[in-house]
Amino acid sequence: MDNINYIDIIVTNVKGIVMRSSTVNVYDLIDGAYCVTIEDGGTLNEKLKEELQSKEAVKIDFNKTQIFASPFFRSSFGSIIKEIGLADFNKKIQIKNLSKSGQKLLEQIKLNITQVENSPIHQKRLNDILHEELAEI
Repeated sequence: MDNINYIDIIVTNVKGIVMRSSTVNVYDLIDGAYCVTIEDGGTLNEKLKEELQSKEAVKIDFNKTQIFASPFFRSSFGSIIKEIGLADFNKKIQIKNLSKSGQKLLEQIKLNITQVENSPIHQKRLNDILHEELAEI
């Protein structure tokens, strides 16, 4: 395992149960301070999914990151929130050292994802778009 991007930690939760967690350093993982692209978000998403298979919790450290865009957060966290739900996401994923502007954007993305997931109207629109795109292939 790459020691720059991964730190294995054993922590005790509030109930006294030992949990295995890891820390992912975003700056090192995406090789820079700009968290803006879908590709970099995908890199983080793959790492998170890998870590969640063997760990109960993952800390994501945004130390030294500066610029954020919604495509990065959507591709990083969107599919995970959809798979495990927002409540479990918030339990299993701890965000560290994210700037206030980054926190605000991430919260908006999480809200948007949960609204779409819980709205039959939004689901129908997404399904219609998907069917149109598939018909073009």
